[in-house]
Amino acid sequence: MAKEAPFDPCRQWLGIDAVDLGNARLVLGVAAQESDPQVVIRAADARLNLLRAIAPGPFELARTSLVTRVEEARETLLAEIAAGSTRSARPTVDGFAMPA
Repeated sequence: MAKEAPFDPCRQWLGIDAVDLGNARLVLGVAAQESDPQVVIRAADARLNLLRAIAPGPFELARTSLVTRVEEARETLLAEIAAGSTRSARPTVDGFAMPA
């Protein structure tokens, strides 16, 4: 009889491997080129709602950790998007950017 694979919260709850937790776009399940803050926010909300609706049983620590990862991923992507729009809106000359 074959043994069942151990429970993997990342795979079961987010559909990604644990090694991909460092990639904010994979954590949220958004496209690599996504630059719409509303899409990022909706994706994060969907992941957070899914995680919070789970009865984790003995995996409470894993669920709490994944909630934190999703929140961090959301903030990281929103900061990247904001920085990208700031860079394109404010031209630089010799490394100097005009203040807002």
